[in-house]
Amino acid sequence: MEGADIACFYSIAFTDPLVWDERDVDPSIYLHRIVTNPAYRGRGYVPHIVAWAESFGKARGLRFIRLDTHRNNKRLNDYYAACGFTFCGIKRFEAEGAHPLIPLHYLGEGLSLFEKSI
Repeated sequence: MEGADIACFYSIAFTDPLVWDERDVDPSIYLHRIVTNPAYRGRGYVPHIVAWAESFGKARGLRFIRLDTHRNNKRLNDYYAACGFTFCGIKRFEAEGAHPLIPLHYLGEGLSLFEKSI
């Protein structure tokens, strides 16, 4: 919060088998839907989120912080790499035969998968 405004939002999960497949067995924290209010961009919220996730994960014996973003968003892909995440590959979902729990915005070009060791 910045005053009465929501400056940044994100959600966490401890499993994401539809995206991470067999790698989901690794004890991890998954960061999803990181969104910064445009009025507050550039204030370094993502590094704070990552620092929190590292501390939280370390205290609980987790091995990785993981996240995904659209493959074609070069700026965001580069930003996550600059935040210390390692690119782990592309995950694609096709509309035909897609699992019913896959969000529609995951269909198509694919997701870039990133992880950071804790």
